[in-house]
Amino acid sequence: MRRRFGSPGRLTSAMKSAAVRYARRVTAHTGIHVLVAGPDGTGKSTLADALPDRCAGMFKRQGRIHWRPGVLPRPGRLVGKPEADVTKPHARAPLGRATSVALLLYYWADSFVGGWAAHIGLGVRNGLLIVERGWWDIRVDPRRYRLDVPAWLVRGLGALLPHPDLAILLQAPSDVLLDRKRELDAAELDRQMVGWRTALPHNVDVVVVDATASPEATADAAREVVVRNLEERATAQLGAGWWATGGRPPRFWLPRGPRRVALGGLFVHQPVTPRGVTGWRAARGAAAVGLLRLTRRRRGAPPAAVRRMLAPHVPPRGTYAVARANHPGRFVALLLSREGAIVLFAKVATEPEAAARLAAEAAALEELGGWLEGVVRPPRVVAAGEGLLLLEPVLAGPRNRPWHLEPEVAGALGSFFAKGRRSGSVPLGPAHGDVAPWNLVRTSGGWTLLDWESASATAPAFHDVCHFVVQSFSLLDRPTIDEVEEGFRHGTGWIGDAIHAYAEAAELDASTAVDALSTYLRDSEPALRPRTAGERRGLERRRALLVRLGG
Repeated sequence: MRRRFGSPGRLTSAMKSAAVRYARRVTAHTGIHVLVAGPDGTGKSTLADALPDRCAGMFKRQGRIHWRPGVLPRPGRLVGKPEADVTKPHARAPLGRATSVALLLYYWADSFVGGWAAHIGLGVRNGLLIVERGWWDIRVDPRRYRLDVPAWLVRGLGALLPHPDLAILLQAPSDVLLDRKRELDAAELDRQMVGWRTALPHNVDVVVVDATASPEATADAAREVVVRNLEERATAQLGAGWWATGGRPPRFWLPRGPRRVALGGLFVHQPVTPRGVTGWRAARGAAAVGLLRLTRRRRGAPPAAVRRMLAPHVPPRGTYAVARANHPGRFVALLLSREGAIVLFAKVATEPEAAARLAAEAAALEELGGWLEGVVRPPRVVAAGEGLLLLEPVLAGPRNRPWHLEPEVAGALGSFFAKGRRSGSVPLGPAHGDVAPWNLVRTSGGWTLLDWESASATAPAFHDVCHFVVQSFSLLDRPTIDEVEEGFRHGTGWIGDAIHAYAEAAELDASTAVDALSTYLRDSEPALRPRTAGERRGLERRRALLVRLGG
């Protein structure tokens, strides 16, 4: 001790090192705060009891909170009321609005004091904190607590409480839950299962675990979720780490630094909407001055399966930016050197169906890609393997009018069709299959057409032009329905110019384009799955356009 602290200089240095260490633990703690949530009957208490034993040896300390910390006494105790029957919480009559708000504030004060004490205390000291239900149960099931409070108040107060690092959401079919516990009906159980998916803040890592399995299997699955969360957190601490953004789960994992690397990583996304372009440019401005290093990185690592696929191809001391595709199990990535240069563009598949689609794209590029020449070219394949496709990178920023199909591009697509055109009563030939604003990239050397998984050697004439215009009209609101009708019926505007350029290069009659559009709309509708609001809007607009054309 004398040798270590025997002088003021050594004592000061030791105190400084200790302060830095504890400050890092507060900002990026080594413990984990786990919320166990779900409707009645999913086995939350059973899992909360079993999880500490399943995680034995991983943490130095453990703590548990059932709903609220309990720093403040039960509200009824303050006024001398006996404790109510906790086995039937929904049987009690709801309170008035004023009483509900006062009770909500009381619960919030308890959660604020006790929650932050447990969150920081166990987090800094490598502890496991398990919270059952937690504050956000009030937002999902206020009736349980007899509360009549606005959702915005619950959400606003919850923003000031410690957020869990991980939420394990137990879910099962309502008939299974009713066999276990019959306090609530099936409709209410279904409502709560949907409500839990949107109740938590966006910075919480939410993982759904099947609660129909045995308690032992559920506990093992929950342990794997905890281990995966810790692994991703540890990976995110390496080097500058990543900035995870774009919703829950994250859609983008962008390098936080150095500045040139952060700037290069933003090209993993090709925005086409005004809102997307504004956000992309704002992110570039932040990356240029190093502000991405200030973003949270504790849950910033890309999925482990993606990291394993990319690892053999990362340049020495390099990194990568990753974006989640719109289809399950599919990702795209930019591999970057330590100087920020984009080395490779990668497409990764983590599920069998996605891997099959990726193999189809590689085959289409090899078989049909050579037929597309001139101002529009396909990406060059560097290497292909099981679940992985490496392409030469294409560096380009967003375009001012992405919904606009240039005549030179339409002409190149017409030439592409003509090179493999098959004779017959109905003209058929090669088509890319998914020519859309987000797949058409303009560079200093011309145009590059991405995503060839839908390519076909026997597509109808005008398919690529029809697809581009309809996708732009349906999802980007441009062009208008009047511009589409006039362009295909009378050949006016930029749509008419694109149709004539395609028809001339493909040696087709431009007047047949309107019939081709009607056929395209009828044939493509059965494949559409309106799962989101955007997809439903797209389907409605396609139907409106077909009605306008008299189909």
